[in-house]
Amino acid sequence: MNNSECYVIDAHDNVLAVKLMRSWDLGITEQFCSAANKNVSFTLQHKWALIADITHWCLTTESACDFIFDHHKTCIRQGLSHQVLIMPKSALKRWRIKAFVSSDYGIKTYFAENERDAVNWLRAKGFHFSGFSTQLAVFH
Repeated sequence: MNNSECYVIDAHDNVLAVKLMRSWDLGITEQFCSAANKNVSFTLQHKWALIADITHWCLTTESACDFIFDHHKTCIRQGLSHQVLIMPKSALKRWRIKAFVSSDYGIKTYFAENERDAVNWLRAKGFHFSGFSTQLAVFH
């Protein structure tokens, strides 16, 4: 499975935009985190936001879950101040994701039902992102 089937990622101005798809094992999770770190290091300023479309995404192993959890905490230390998550429809997945971010003290979190709600929330918080369809490119 190549990366374009699993995630797309872009950093623009002060927003990291990611669209996560399919089921991930530890290997794909590590590849994604490495690519995201490069974008954070080279593109984003001190205070930045994350918009993540996770409607069609799942972690399949405990080690992948632990790895992405640690990566997310690193992002917070690197200036992540706002995050908006476009949520899946599954009640079980929603519950798990909310538990995952429940310890994200000090950053603003919004759970969106769709891309429009997510983009509007980001704009209201002072971040500029026009949407996945116009800005997000497949990461190879």
